[in-house]
Amino acid sequence: MVATQASSEILLRLVTAGWTAEDWERLPHDAGSRYEIIAGVLYMRTVPSARHQRIIRQIVRALFQ
Repeated sequence: MVATQASSEILLRLVTAGWTAEDWERLPHDAGSRYEIIAGVLYMRTVPSARHQRIIRQIVRALFQ
């Protein structure tokens, strides 16, 4: 498993391909995790914080003004 940290978001990637939709359904889907399977590779990301979401909203509003 490879773990990298990018701007306070942790991305975990299991580099062995072979994950399926059935495997994804068996993962714990709590409020703090987000899983994706891309080309058979499992990716797990943390949910963006409330602060992050506020900043994104401010940026979008500024862009549309």
